Amino acid sequence: KGQIHFGADDNASGVAGVLELAQFFSAKKNLKNLKKPLYFAVWTGEEIGILGSSAFVKQWELDTKVKLNTKIEASLNMDMIGRYRKALFVQGLGSATQWKSLVEQANAGEPLILHTQDDPYLPSDALTFYMRVLPAP
Repeated sequence: KGQIHFGADDNASGVAGVLELAQFFSAKKNLKNLKKPLYFAVWTGEEIGILGSSAFVKQWELDTKVKLNTKIEASLNMDMIGRYRKALFVQGLGSATQWKSLVEQANAGEPLILHTQDDPYLPSDALTFYMRVLPAP
């Protein structure tokens, strides 16, 4: 408590992952293949009650006057992506039937040992979106 947790626990790995994906998908060669818009966002306050993601959802629905799940189809939580010890853990796959096969297909032929967890009730910002009926691993 009160100490810096270097690596995955400091949120920097998740932010770096979000920035990498935003850079990749905004490249001209990749942008032309998108069929739908992508939104990239990062939150704060997860450790004290998923405050950032909850505020985002609440403000989105106030501003647009529509439920979030009518405009956004899924949310991908990039929390703690920097931690890798013998296996890659992917959680929350039970929030949509397609997630598990998508993850397995993406990992096919890769040297990563993959451990998946179906339970969508995670102590992370993914829960904010799952509770709004959005697939959110």
